[in-house]
Amino acid sequence: MIEYFTIARELMNRENKLHYELFDFKQNHDIKLFVAILSNATMIYKNNKTDENYLTFSLKNFFASDSYLCRATLSFIYIEKFLRTNEIIMSKFFDFIDYDLENKTISFTFTENYIKTMKKSGFNKLELKTLKSIKDIRTTKLAMILAMKPSGYLDVNYLFKVLDLYKIERRDRRIFKIKQAFKSLNVDVEYKYPKNKNSPVLEEHYKFYY
Repeated sequence: MIEYFTIARELMNRENKLHYELFDFKQNHDIKLFVAILSNATMIYKNNKTDENYLTFSLKNFFASDSYLCRATLSFIYIEKFLRTNEIIMSKFFDFIDYDLENKTISFTFTENYIKTMKKSGFNKLELKTLKSIKDIRTTKLAMILAMKPSGYLDVNYLFKVLDLYKIERRDRRIFKIKQAFKSLNVDVEYKYPKNKNSPVLEEHYKFYY
């Protein structure tokens, strides 16, 4: 299993349409599987010495002892089903993706948009073993975000959206969930906001600094 998720830095650009597609999953095991597929495909394309955009990789290492995926719930049949049920998201990154159940391989071509994204601004790396023990999808998503933006701040409304928190009615509960995710990653964070309703709203407010 590859050790790193190689992330195009441009994917952190919220103006890039692929940014939110990367996080458009509801289940933790699904986003982890997508990361594994995209990582393998990206590394093979990146290391290819030609401009060939039809490539193949084996899925057997997904089941290796050092895999960061949960092998107890993973099967080749599940991977095939995952590709079928997530066609819309997959199509944002892949023009073509085909699963060969007999040979346990995936063949693919990337979309022109994703190729341009990869070439635009280089890459960051996320150690996949960082994701292995994470059970909560919001923490998994936050770990990916922090790999793309290792320090600085994140807007509260952005995190509400990307971590799928708007379904939680109370704002203070949403903020608590964000703080909880940072804590799970052992990342110190400070949420800045007006201390009372009469305090002026400053540029630094409604942001998580880490």
